[in-house]
Amino acid sequence: MSPAEAILETHSLTKIYPPRRKDVRTLRDIWDKITGKESGKPVTALKDFDISVRHKEIFGLVGPNGAGKTTLCKILNALVLPTSGTASIDGNDVIKEHGKVCRTVFPLFGGETDMWGIFAGRLNVMKNLSFVARIWRVPSEEMEQRMDHALKVLRIDDKKDEWFQKLSAGEKQKA
Repeated sequence: MSPAEAILETHSLTKIYPPRRKDVRTLRDIWDKITGKESGKPVTALKDFDISVRHKEIFGLVGPNGAGKTTLCKILNALVLPTSGTASIDGNDVIKEHGKVCRTVFPLFGGETDMWGIFAGRLNVMKNLSFVARIWRVPSEEMEQRMDHALKVLRIDDKKDEWFQKLSAGEKQKA
């Protein structure tokens, strides 16, 4: 792959959730009634979203609640189907070629406290991070330095030898 090729790309990605069924009563219905929000309307979570991430680029999804960050991650992990548009990882459509994407890329859905169970509770933080670094093909000679730097920046460098299961929820999220 040349450095100019996108490893993650979306074009006009849109997701509109249909209105909730009126016969289903949930806590959300009660909350909507209290806050005065209308129910029964479609919800646009993403509209014409375009992104192109090149090899070795680092990016983050930042935005207010309801901006579509989680919906985008779910589409990229083929957990939600887009209403329209396309999304690809390494040139493979994330929906049509999901099996191929999963064989070549290990998707990490950030923001979840335990990263969907990828970290082993009875391994220390450094061993867990080195596992993820190998998945992401971080060169061996850079791995420890990068992990040490990241832990220091996130102010959890004193936890690198702790079992993952002993960390607080916030520390797990940082890891």
